Amino acid sequence: MIIDPQDRLRSTIRFLGNLLGETIIEQEGQAIFDLEEEIRNLAKEWRAAGDLHSFQERIDTLLRELMTEPQKMLAVSKAFTTYFQLVNLAEEQQRVHVLREREQRAHEQRVPMNETIAHGLQRLRQEGLTATEIGELLQQLFIMPVFTAHPTESKRRTILLKLKHIADALYALNYQTLLSTEEEQIVQEIRENIVLLWQSDESRD
Repeated sequence: MIIDPQDRLRSTIRFLGNLLGETIIEQEGQAIFDLEEEIRNLAKEWRAAGDLHSFQERIDTLLRELMTEPQKMLAVSKAFTTYFQLVNLAEEQQRVHVLREREQRAHEQRVPMNETIAHGLQRLRQEGLTATEIGELLQQLFIMPVFTAHPTESKRRTILLKLKHIADALYALNYQTLLSTEEEQIVQEIRENIVLLWQSDESRD
């Protein structure tokens, strides 16, 4: 059965979010989880309505509560930070898998993969350009590499290692044929690594 990539991504994010929710309750208590969910639902309602004014009072109330309890603020901040780390991980894995599927299809059809240099050159030839004309066009190109700091660079090595463990286990869960016992074992492995991720200090060594 062919699974739509977006359906698979949504399912993966929901799965990781549920495990994170269990971790928050276990590590911080139900109250922190409920507060995080209240903020998340408020953000969804605000986004759907597109009107900040009607939500201002509820937002102010939540902010006052968080400002008076720094530990609670830290826990809620960590909840969202960890959630988006897991979402980014799922999205990156999805992108890699989609690219691999596209490359495999192109290889089977013996054609260049879309959005590659080889595909671009093929299109130019199909448009009737000669090799000389294509060469002249390429000589006009100006390519300048740009180096930017990647967000993951600010993470500690231990955080990156735990995320890699989760990513590897997630790949096996999504893309390998597993026995039910193997699947249960991998889910438990992901759960344990999310707990370790939660317990890790975000500050760098």
